[in-house]
Amino acid sequence: MISSGLRAWRQALDITQEQAATMLGCTRRAVVKWEAGGAAIPRTVELAVVHLYQRPRIWRLKPLVPKHPNWRGSLYQGEVIVRAVDEAMARTLPSIAYGIAVRRQRGDESFIQPWREHAECDEVVGAAYEAVGYPGILSPTRYYLRYFKDVKTPHPLEITLLMPLDDALMRANRLTEEGAVGIELMDDYNQPIKSVLSA
Repeated sequence: MISSGLRAWRQALDITQEQAATMLGCTRRAVVKWEAGGAAIPRTVELAVVHLYQRPRIWRLKPLVPKHPNWRGSLYQGEVIVRAVDEAMARTLPSIAYGIAVRRQRGDESFIQPWREHAECDEVVGAAYEAVGYPGILSPTRYYLRYFKDVKTPHPLEITLLMPLDDALMRANRLTEEGAVGIELMDDYNQPIKSVLSA
């Protein structure tokens, strides 16, 4: 790929050099240098440009019939917001993140894939989420809830939560009401969301 090809890709998507850097996982300085012809464009960047030629969009998926038995093939059965270039990718992301290997029936080699077969999937226009960026799940996020059952418990317990932040905070508050202490809610980057110390 030559420098003009990279610039044409960015202009076709109507994104800034800063946004292009975010999508490609590099610095703005690198994008400027590649577009000016000051350095060769790495093969990995060329491949990423081909993959990201379509501008990502925001999609909302939710189960058509939440209590359908095929939803046993997913760890999570609530609403999901994803960033993806098309509907096929939007359905694939939660399938990978939450899918459980459950066979359709005994002896059948195929697996239940509820996010592909039993979920409605709509593009969200004017969403509060930024469309520019890597494809991925935007909501719910994975949280980790650490706490001590009571003041005498020597080691903290940990629960993994797949749910929106408001629900995770409610879970933390409920533990406080039940007498738990030293509660910490952490995100996927191990950063604290909220600490609750019960009296």
